[in-house]
Amino acid sequence: PLIDYEVLAYFPAKMLEVVDVFDSLTDPNRLYKKALTAEQAIDVMHNQFVEDNTKLDPILLDFFERFLIERGTL
Repeated sequence: PLIDYEVLAYFPAKMLEVVDVFDSLTDPNRLYKKALTAEQAIDVMHNQFVEDNTKLDPILLDFFERFLIERGTL
């Protein structure tokens, strides 16, 4: 439960999932598909990894998207 702070132990791993998927989708060295732009990758992540099949934490994905916007990547 959140109140016991046990859930916070999963935060680094869940955030790394978001970063790893983004990195995989935007990697220019992808052999099987062309690299996506940052905007395309975020769209794919929202559509395929949150809406269609919840594999990524939607809150962390929103935080990551805001980070990219503040950084000027999006």
